[in-house]
Amino acid sequence: MEGSPVRQLVVSLALLLVTTPVLADTLKLQDNAPEKYVVVKGDTLWDISGRFLKDPWRWPQIWNMNRSEIKNPHWIYPGDMVVLDRSGKEPRLSIVKGNAGGMQTVKLSPGVRATNISNDAIPAIPISVIHPFLSQPRVVPQGAFDDAPFILGSNTDRVVLASGDDAFATGGKPGVTRWNLLRPGKALKDPESGEVLGYEVVYLGDARTLVEGAPQKIRITRSTQEILPKDKLVEADNTTTYEFVPHAPDT
Repeated sequence: MEGSPVRQLVVSLALLLVTTPVLADTLKLQDNAPEKYVVVKGDTLWDISGRFLKDPWRWPQIWNMNRSEIKNPHWIYPGDMVVLDRSGKEPRLSIVKGNAGGMQTVKLSPGVRATNISNDAIPAIPISVIHPFLSQPRVVPQGAFDDAPFILGSNTDRVVLASGDDAFATGGKPGVTRWNLLRPGKALKDPESGEVLGYEVVYLGDARTLVEGAPQKIRITRSTQEILPKDKLVEADNTTTYEFVPHAPDT
């Protein structure tokens, strides 16, 4: 888990954004940077900034983020028009709101924080990439999986399962249909007493119940590695959408 390419990418990105001060050199625009761009569903601030900047990781600068705006963020939605302003010392991006006629400078709050947002607002970075590292448990107490449903297998000869596969699992709590797939890992022990304090957890993916019962039939909707019989099902909590905006540290 520690050496996975996705985890390394996320850690590298976080370190870059957190440790890099505001650079003195001028923001470099793409040679074919458009004068305007209409936001579409699926865009992120990173995607949009990459259309304008040669170094899209510097998007907090071109969006002119500052600390005073943290209490009054304005989100960008599909249909909004992003306009490149070259009139100042450095380029800036502004938007024309799709549901309003006026020009409005984009105001995005800095800092790493979690905020409930509309499902229509575009994220800063693709949340699907970092979701497992933000929302899935990595350590659980002893006994956490004692009553958890687990994978029994499939109705084929396949032992190893992956995204898109159907499988059977022991029955879960009635009405629960969304699951995280987890595997207990190494025991974490008190260095002095040797007492088991908890267990590391390997996040394997997600599943949903197709047919409730004992056993229940499930479909694996996401997998980050192979899924095997005896792997655990834990109720997923997907009720909240979060927005994460990294920033340079205070000096």
